[in-house]
Amino acid sequence: MNGKQRILIVDDEHDITFVLEMMLNDHKDVDAYTDHVEALANVKPHKYDLILFDYLIPKLNGFEFYHKVK
Repeated sequence: MNGKQRILIVDDEHDITFVLEMMLNDHKDVDAYTDHVEALANVKPHKYDLILFDYLIPKLNGFEFYHKVK
């Protein structure tokens, strides 16, 4: 690991994940997903310092996502 903080971004809108990833990528390790199923599958192998997720993800709300990650 390179010492950068790890951030996970989950939002169903590609434009939002793209912009946030571009803004943060120079100083942080950023993983961005538009699919909550794919994001959940990749949470366990990584330790994230911060997770940013959309509260209104289709088929899953932010609280449900949080409880699945926790």
